[in-house]
Amino acid sequence: MRLTMGDAEFLFDKTYQCPVCEAKFTAKTVRYGRVRSNGMDFDLRPRQVQVDSIKYEAIMCPHCGYAAMARYFDTLLPIHKKKIREAISASFKERHEENLTEYSYPVAVEHFKMVLLNNMVKGAKASELAYTCLKIAWLYRGMREELEKEPESEKPDLEQQTENIHQEEQNFLQKALDGFIKARMEEDYPMAGMDEDTADYLTAALAIECDQLDTASHMISEIMGSSTASSRIKDKAYNLKEELARRHKEQEEN
Repeated sequence: MRLTMGDAEFLFDKTYQCPVCEAKFTAKTVRYGRVRSNGMDFDLRPRQVQVDSIKYEAIMCPHCGYAAMARYFDTLLPIHKKKIREAISASFKERHEENLTEYSYPVAVEHFKMVLLNNMVKGAKASELAYTCLKIAWLYRGMREELEKEPESEKPDLEQQTENIHQEEQNFLQKALDGFIKARMEEDYPMAGMDEDTADYLTAALAIECDQLDTASHMISEIMGSSTASSRIKDKAYNLKEELARRHKEQEEN
């Protein structure tokens, strides 16, 4: 897999001290002041012009395997440290990433999968696991989009590689959807930093992507009938409703 070019000039090295093994290491961090937004996908995946910042949101200690989202990296209870040492660090093989100038999509996916593993070991909420799965799906989407830009003559198996990556994206979208549906029944809001209407919108969008159209229809109706949903969310839900109608028409024609 070819590395994404151009990230390095929008990054800097930030030093972390691992709360599990206490080793110090550096991780690539985005200079957000230099990065311009370029809208978002309908499942709320943000896009930037210069760099895919999602690749740099997960921080992994290369010495012991502890990993978390950057803003939560230092927040770890003693009982969780013990669980991570026993379940992850004991068999973790040290990584050597100090010479990387940027993170490729495969490296970023590995970081996020380690976040997911750590969250599972900690017994994280369903919404937290779902949100991590969503980020992994977004990374696979970015990987697929990057691969599709390559000349087919340079990648004779381009179509198969693209299909394999798309399947991984779909697998993690489904995991995210299942997790958010479970969280909706078990957790209070805000959920993964989202209010109820935003979480319902995201669940509807994921349901469409996973071809669970009845679920999507139900969630869209919830949003349109909500007295608390903002006009922005209702406008986005209306766009989802149009996409839902298009998907229903495709199913009828097939």
